[in-house]
Amino acid sequence: MVRKILFIVFSSFTLFSVAQNNDSLGLSINIIPQYLFISGIRADLEYKLTNKINVFAGMQYYTGTINTSGNETTDANTTSSNIDQSKRANDKLEGNGWNTGIKYYFLEDNEYNYYLGADLTYNKFNITIKEYDYFPYIDDGLTFYEYRLGDIETDSKQFGYHVCAGATKTIKRLVVNGWFGIGYTETQLSKDFNKYRKYNSFSGQYAYQGFAPYLGFKLGFLLF
Repeated sequence: MVRKILFIVFSSFTLFSVAQNNDSLGLSINIIPQYLFISGIRADLEYKLTNKINVFAGMQYYTGTINTSGNETTDANTTSSNIDQSKRANDKLEGNGWNTGIKYYFLEDNEYNYYLGADLTYNKFNITIKEYDYFPYIDDGLTFYEYRLGDIETDSKQFGYHVCAGATKTIKRLVVNGWFGIGYTETQLSKDFNKYRKYNSFSGQYAYQGFAPYLGFKLGFLLF
C-alpha cells in the first residue's frame, strides 16, 4: 500500500510539472560511484522539466565476489563451520534494480542550485553462499545426507524510501550533485538467509532493514 501511494504521489508531481512552463529543458546521464563499495553500479537519466523541477530514473546492477574474509556468519552457524573461515569465503553476488525520483529546486546562487528531493529504489540480490550444511546425495537408489561445505542459493529484495536536501553544480557539461537526508529500507529475505549470513551491518548492505542516514553524490554529463 505504501509503495502504491508513493508511486501515485510521484506521478502526480510529474504530471503537474509537465503542465508548467518548460522552456528550459535538459537531459543528463549520471553515475553514482558509492555503489562500487557494495559490488554494484547505479546510473540514471535526469530530465529538467522546468526551472524548478527535475525527475530522474535509472537502474542498478550488481555482480562480484563478496564476504572474502568469511566472517559474515550468524549465531545459528555450527562450531565446525566457524572454524574454517577461509573455505566459507567467496560468496557470489548477482543482482539488479531500479530507481526513480524527483527534485524541487528552491534556491539558486552564482555557484550552486539547492533542492529538496525524494526517491524510491528497488533491488533484488541473488547470493550463492558457501557454507556447511546437510546436502543430499543418491547412492544405489537411496537418498542420503552428508554434512559438508556446499553452495546454498539465497535471495534478498529491498525497497528504499528516501528524502533529502542537496546541491547541484554545473561546470560546462559536467554535473556534480551531492545530497544528505534520511531513508528507510524495507527488506524481504528468503527463509534460509538469516541462518547463514547477516549482511546487515550498514545501510546499503544486502539484508539491511530500518532507518539510516541517506547521503551521497553523483557525477553526470549534460546530453543537451
